[in-house]
Amino acid sequence: MGTKIFISYSRKDSDFARQLNTALQAAGKTTWFDQESISTGVDFEKEIFKGIDGADNFVFVLSLDAVASEYCEREVTYAANKSKQVMDACEKAVALDSEQGYLRRSRGLARALTGNTQGAIKDFQFYVERATEERQKDSKLQAQGWLDAFKKGGKSID
Repeated sequence: MGTKIFISYSRKDSDFARQLNTALQAAGKTTWFDQESISTGVDFEKEIFKGIDGADNFVFVLSLDAVASEYCEREVTYAANKSKQVMDACEKAVALDSEQGYLRRSRGLARALTGNTQGAIKDFQFYVERATEERQKDSKLQAQGWLDAFKKGGKSID
């Protein structure tokens, strides 16, 4: 994962987003997190877009609240239009449907980014074993790489 990571989230997911930000910084990553990166009295959306422009990676904390948020939608759209690598990280989705591989991959990413290596291994393994469609090829290869790195003792996603 690149040197600067933009974190997009719904305000209702602030606790997890803060935990994610702290874990990434503890792992030596540079983050752009609105609660730390925006001063009072400035144009909020303009600062958000500047943060996305300066980031190498874009992590979207996926939740029902985030999907319903027009602010999150604008951030994700802007990042995609700027050809940023958009990764979704969701800690809650698996409770909705634990047999959906893409949800397990998303939770695995959230777990990996927050330091839960064993949980990440389980979720990535589940995803890799079930990702069989051609459209999942790149995502499966990426998850397999993360899985292999964690099994060898890796502690973060690079």
